[in-house]
Amino acid sequence: MIRTTIIAVILLASFLKTSSAMADQTSSSSMRKPQAGYLRVMVGDAEVTALSDGTMVLTPDMLTGAPRAEIDRHLGNAHMQAKPLHTSVNIFLIRHAGRTVLIDGGCGLFYGPTLNKLPASLRAAGYSPEEITDVFITHLHDDHAGGLVAGDERIFPNATVHVDRREGVNAMVEPYEKVGKLARFEGSVELMPGIRSEPTPGHSPGHSGYMLESNGEQLLFWGDLMHIEEVQFPAPQINVIFDGNRMAAMKQRQTVFADAAKRGYLVAGAHVTYPGIGRLAKEGSGYRW
Repeated sequence: MIRTTIIAVILLASFLKTSSAMADQTSSSSMRKPQAGYLRVMVGDAEVTALSDGTMVLTPDMLTGAPRAEIDRHLGNAHMQAKPLHTSVNIFLIRHAGRTVLIDGGCGLFYGPTLNKLPASLRAAGYSPEEITDVFITHLHDDHAGGLVAGDERIFPNATVHVDRREGVNAMVEPYEKVGKLARFEGSVELMPGIRSEPTPGHSPGHSGYMLESNGEQLLFWGDLMHIEEVQFPAPQINVIFDGNRMAAMKQRQTVFADAAKRGYLVAGAHVTYPGIGRLAKEGSGYRW
């Protein structure tokens, strides 16, 4: 009995030592390495793959429209008060109607080493940049369009980039425009069979969602309708400082949240914890993911 106890203590000590070493590795070197990720779901006949472009850190100071005490209360309810808010950057790939489509193009080199994971995620999922036929841009902020180019070089050489006309044209899409690969639309338009643009201006002038529909199933890609889920799901009236027109952004968020919760279709958020695909349910004055 004594010998068994001694062996158990030795094994426990060895386990704790190994666990500690693994924890140290996870918190240091491992997390700095590429973390390519993807997840596939079916929406009717359409195959949707969620691709990780990495994470960025946001702070409560970026939220506006409510007292800090209210913001802290929501963060506390999510056990995230006084902790870094590691916000996912999600890109989505759709295979449907003979096309291979990306929703947004990733950050590229704009935001440091925790991002620009889309190329690795794309390869891990079995695709190459040359296979992309279309890129639907929700809006032309760096973290959604920065990965379209490297200098003047097009990262997706065979793709047509689609963007709402009200977003204008900037350096991230100019290389596509020069070769006739920039398609500009306005408002609600069927861009290909089963995918329609859904105008949601507010975060930016031409901010657009995209509704995928196949065999009666739907998935709405909503771009930057929200950024910090721990606060903006329970309190959709709270904005972020990145919203160009905060009142319009808030109204769009409340309208889309209410519709998604009522109708129960899938939604995909650019800044919801990876993989960013789920459904909303009404809960009190807010919503539950």
